[in-house]
Amino acid sequence: MEKARGWMVKNLERAGSSAFRLLSGFEGRKRLFPVISWLKLGLLGLILTLISACSRKPESVRTCYIPVKATTTISNVSISPNPTQGADSVKIDATARVFRPEIEGNHITGATVSLDDMEIPLEPLDGKYSNPFEELQAYLDVSGLKPGTTLVYLNANSSDDAPGMSYHYLIITDEPSEEE
Repeated sequence: MEKARGWMVKNLERAGSSAFRLLSGFEGRKRLFPVISWLKLGLLGLILTLISACSRKPESVRTCYIPVKATTTISNVSISPNPTQGADSVKIDATARVFRPEIEGNHITGATVSLDDMEIPLEPLDGKYSNPFEELQAYLDVSGLKPGTTLVYLNANSSDDAPGMSYHYLIITDEPSEEE
């Protein structure tokens, strides 16, 4: 790359010098003098710009973001009943998947669900964390929560230390009225 840049600078200098000499030869003619002067000035600016651009070393590439490690994904989340309609607990179903399942030994190692100050494990339906793809389930006690909207956080980890997080809204409501 260094040789190519040097070659381009040398050839631009030669071409600029030749064009400058040619245009200087026309300056003696009175009719062409203003046009040649402006043309010569523009050409000089172009040549100097190209020479300085080619002779400068390229700057190192800098990213404007922080690279983040690939994460475990949590999807197909369902919370039922939602709204709670006075229920004491809700059932949470979810699916966790590792980022690169083709890597041998890469599997889900654990998952939790958090609501306010509570954190309980999400259990795999097959009974153990051993696959790159796990179907998860938990029951969450919501009997002590006041009516309103709250966030439920789901966290999962994999054997390659790639965490994953997902959140969903849970609407806590009082018992349905008997008129309904």
